[in-house]
Amino acid sequence: MYLVQKYGGNYLKNNDDLTKIADHIANHREELGDLVLVTAAMHEIATEMLERAEEFRL
Repeated sequence: MYLVQKYGGNYLKNNDDLTKIADHIANHREELGDLVLVTAAMHEIATEMLERAEEFRL
């Protein structure tokens, strides 16, 4: 079973928000199991997300 979490709008306004979300996912990775993230972000945040996504590759 997959867990789907969606982040965007008020939860993803800037790089600090991105860091908080990434930290939450990293700290709860074992509990979250098979996680699918859905995001909606402004261009500069989306670019940062792509760059940081490599940190979470298995």
